[in-house]
Amino acid sequence: MGDEPVSRILPLTRFLFFAAFCFFVFCLPFSKACVEIAVAIIFAGWLLSGIGAFFLDRRELRRSFFSYFGFPPLTIHGVVLLFLLALTASALASILSGMEAPIVMRGWIKYGKWFVVFYTSAELFRHPRWLRPMMKIMTAGLGLIIFDALIQFIFDYDFLRGYTTSRPFPIPRLKACFDSENAFAAYLILTLPPVFFALFHWIQDFKLKKNKMLTGLGTALWLCFSLFALAQTRTRSAWLGILFSLLVLCTFIRKRAAVMLLATMVCIVFVPFALNGINEKLSRKNPDFYKVERDEEVFRFSSEDIFERMTLWKQAWGIFKKQPWFGAGPNTYNVMITRNPIPDYQVTPYAHNSYLQVLAELGVVGTLPLLVILAWVIAVCWKTLWVDRNNLFARNVLMGLLAGLIGLLIKAAFDTEFHSLQRILLFWFLAGMAVGTALSLEKNKKKSAAVPLKKLKIVHAANYQSLQNLIQPHMRHQKLQGCEVVGLTSRQAPYDQLDGIRVEKIEFEAQSFQPATEFMSFLRLMKFFYREAPDVVHTHNVKFGVFGRLSARAAGVPYVMHTAHGIYRTFGKQSFKNRLIDWLEKMCGFCCDAVFFVSPFDYETYLKSNVVPAEKALLMGNGIDLHRFDSLLMTEDARKKKKEELGIGPRTKVIGMVGRLVQDKGFSEFFEATQKLVCQYDDIFLMIVSSSYQRADNVSESIAEKYGVKGKTLFLYDREDMPALYSIMDVLAHPSWREGLPRVLMEAASMGVFCVVTDIPGNRNVIRDETYGKLVPVRQPEKLYEALHWALQHPEECERMAGRAQDYARENFDEHVMIDKLDEGYQKAISGYAPHAKMVRCQEVSGLS
Repeated sequence: MGDEPVSRILPLTRFLFFAAFCFFVFCLPFSKACVEIAVAIIFAGWLLSGIGAFFLDRRELRRSFFSYFGFPPLTIHGVVLLFLLALTASALASILSGMEAPIVMRGWIKYGKWFVVFYTSAELFRHPRWLRPMMKIMTAGLGLIIFDALIQFIFDYDFLRGYTTSRPFPIPRLKACFDSENAFAAYLILTLPPVFFALFHWIQDFKLKKNKMLTGLGTALWLCFSLFALAQTRTRSAWLGILFSLLVLCTFIRKRAAVMLLATMVCIVFVPFALNGINEKLSRKNPDFYKVERDEEVFRFSSEDIFERMTLWKQAWGIFKKQPWFGAGPNTYNVMITRNPIPDYQVTPYAHNSYLQVLAELGVVGTLPLLVILAWVIAVCWKTLWVDRNNLFARNVLMGLLAGLIGLLIKAAFDTEFHSLQRILLFWFLAGMAVGTALSLEKNKKKSAAVPLKKLKIVHAANYQSLQNLIQPHMRHQKLQGCEVVGLTSRQAPYDQLDGIRVEKIEFEAQSFQPATEFMSFLRLMKFFYREAPDVVHTHNVKFGVFGRLSARAAGVPYVMHTAHGIYRTFGKQSFKNRLIDWLEKMCGFCCDAVFFVSPFDYETYLKSNVVPAEKALLMGNGIDLHRFDSLLMTEDARKKKKEELGIGPRTKVIGMVGRLVQDKGFSEFFEATQKLVCQYDDIFLMIVSSSYQRADNVSESIAEKYGVKGKTLFLYDREDMPALYSIMDVLAHPSWREGLPRVLMEAASMGVFCVVTDIPGNRNVIRDETYGKLVPVRQPEKLYEALHWALQHPEECERMAGRAQDYARENFDEHVMIDKLDEGYQKAISGYAPHAKMVRCQEVSGLS
């Protein structure tokens, strides 16, 4: 399963589709050329990925054709194929009847684009990870277009395309950067409802009332500007479409909201008439400055307008009756009305009814499948909205998409929506987006059994210290479950296996940063992931977390996860480094399926700052092997023997410190504080337990000589007898500057050692001040000295507090509980988009604790 090329190719294809669709959505309003380029990229990527998957998949040639090309499991495939056959037949019949082949083929390609965009969009959004970022792109694009419309209304200038509009100030009909007012109105109808509901949902996510109120006020103001811009397009069919959209929304929302929406509808109905009155009064006061001409009548249905529409519809019906089965041919309507003009009437290339024009071009055989497809899209969305009420964000967006689609279909009965490149491709993109979202909600709703972890190949990428000390229990557990587990680390690792688990090494410098070296590291990681073809890549630490997630996603790994063992930013100030870290975390969070947190503080902080989306953030916690770190296993004789082995007197007080020899572990503060204690007490010994791994910021053993305590200090490296070392400590000092959820304190507390630690997040989750130990301020050696001095003076009180800490640790820090949460997170974070997985989305894991 891990070696299926399809499972590696399709995720990368989806990422490329998403990038192309972002380009498509953002550039659609002001550049037809960009739309054409984006669609060409999407089509080429879709075709090449399908062909590549077919030729690479040597084992299962019986696989369905649709699966190679990433088609979602739609029940409408046959109808789409029937439409394409009817389209081809209509094109051939038109060419045989004497129509020019280039004109007909352009029409065939135009209709074909619809379903390229529809299918690729449905395949992309069948995986919920893409929904939120795409809604952010749509929101940004819509906001930019609304701003452009307001600039155009006030200054008579289109800043997006950089030219002055031809109409006088103020502009009677707004079109923003579109070619026509109708196109702008159609864009607003399609995008306003889903964007509004996405904004409404995001507002609810704000924790602070102040932020929620300000954002809500800004959204309401933005909505008013949008409706004003829609009103200033002065398009009657658009106004009819938006009213139907609101009616659709009233069907699904609560009664109170429905009443508010109906009141909004009433207000909207009167807006055009109010605008007409204002424009009429302004034009009477200053007719030369405000030239309205017929625009003040645009919302009034005159007999002349009705006669004009009826004439165009009769003309289209006449063309249809001449060739009712296969029509005149795709893209031939303009040619047909030129050959058969209406007497005393100006020729127009459109029927102003999209359905009649399609009927005239494709006939009954081509129109009926198209209507069935449209009805099926609406029915799938409608059914899902009535059944699924769990995933609120996806459901709200789907509700807005359905309202926008119906609104445009209503407008299409009075305008040329199906024959405008920008409008129709946006329609089919959003239709695919709606269908894909509906399919993902339906899949989540099914109570199918989760795939057992034994069917997964998992790669854990981390520096070799973390791999050996922190991640080894996870890897051992997953191997026992039947997974194929691989460790990935740098070449400095002194081992090739961990408990029989294969460990691979690559050239990867975890500390320094050099652009050329980092790029090569990225390529090495990508090559490794592509060669190994794992189902899951689980990254740890900082650089492995950044480069590992990005390269795994680029290599097409189906599932990418990350564990945040600590936050590497400083809080309380907005520095460039903090912004860069937040930006990197957001980018990498977008490229992975779940982010596990060991510290509740880190989890809450990243959620509040919106660095990691709530549906991807999973609080896993941390834990240790309580059977190994058990003080009852260490007898008094064993303690004496261990002291003799280390050359420590039987009555000597031992102050220990466990951690990497780096500055931010607080070694300077520790030696400055203990310097005074060594001078005061003769029976004190300092024991430093660390790793032999060397870093650029390592603290050397000469620091003990610097503070004059070299004779009283013992440095130990890479010890396997940590329970015995904890058992001979009287006090553990941990003056670290930052922590995630430190295992050192869990191990010490479980062994009944009194702890003096700095008052920072992570430490506070294990040691409570004056209850389980002592908390001291960060980087204040005087306070650390006072706490250690007190601990040496009050051994009985320290023993009582250490006993309470031991009970707390044994109740809350069992690694088996943490591993169970990790398994649950795996099961829920793995979505159902890969060929071998049918699992629940991680939206439901945000309550994991």
